[in-house]
Amino acid sequence: AGLGFTYQFYKDTRFDPDYSTNIIGGRGFARYYIYKDFFAHTEVEVLNYDAYFWTSNYKENITITNVLVGGGYSQWISQRASVNIMILWNLNEDINSLYSNPIIRIGFNVGL
Repeated sequence: AGLGFTYQFYKDTRFDPDYSTNIIGGRGFARYYIYKDFFAHTEVEVLNYDAYFWTSNYKENITITNVLVGGGYSQWISQRASVNIMILWNLNEDINSLYSNPIIRIGFNVGL
């Protein structure tokens, strides 16, 4: 189990005016190793960002909650650190979601 923090800067120059936003959030996750280095993963993530609606020239601050489930594989690089690849599915994907299913994530874990 663990906690994580998310920060992303997003900019899209295809529109006039350019659209940019800061995506900020956090997550709590749990992981269970099923067989050797293969694991099941579940996560709740809360993200906050500014959405811009071009049809009405309106900007709105949106907070979304993603419930992600899936699994992955850990490649250990030391006794306490690993590189992970996961395939996750957002169970409550909607029009404001920032990810499309499936979500492929590569990351690093360091245990204390």
